[in-house]
Amino acid sequence: MHRSTFLAPSHYAGKWIIPEEEQRNDLAAVNALGYAYATAPDSPANEAKLLEVLECFHGYLMKYLCMIVRGTIPPANSRAGRDAKELLRTLAPRGSTPKGAKPSKELTDATCKMLHLAFKGQTTEDIYDTLVFCFVKAARQYDPYFAYKTRKVCEELYALPKQFTVHSWKLESALIALGFCAILFVKIFWPQLLARRKSWDIVSGLNGPRR
Repeated sequence: MHRSTFLAPSHYAGKWIIPEEEQRNDLAAVNALGYAYATAPDSPANEAKLLEVLECFHGYLMKYLCMIVRGTIPPANSRAGRDAKELLRTLAPRGSTPKGAKPSKELTDATCKMLHLAFKGQTTEDIYDTLVFCFVKAARQYDPYFAYKTRKVCEELYALPKQFTVHSWKLESALIALGFCAILFVKIFWPQLLARRKSWDIVSGLNGPRR
């Protein structure tokens, strides 16, 4: 299946410009745009803001799209090439490189040539949309108040007494264990119970009413 590295003009990113190596977005402006998107409620206006954020990273997305379609890596001495090699390092087969050693050029080239296997039958636009989905999933987890929250946690930890009695240690351990059990129930056991109940309801509906 022959695929072009150009998006169709009717695609939402079809008319976006791929910047040159020297053309970079203003970091402060991109941060401000990301902050505005992260703090605004979901709305059509915020979706338009997300498109602006995506356009700022259009060059990155097209770089990885070209790697998938062509199976080639950008020049190693460029910023794009260094980013690409770092990504391919995480995708290389486990155990192919000794611990602490950098992957060889042959390994990164071979890994890049296998990327297209994850997108069989997909058009160029489909591949781009998949990359956008991954980007949006990461962007939705962005917390602009993370640094502030981390500082507050550190301040609370520093305010704790430097020495603990046996009684306080046992109490803290019990509370931690209780919180851990609650997390296990909410994150693991409860979703499994709901999934089983939903599956049972679906199967029951297919098999007819229970007698």
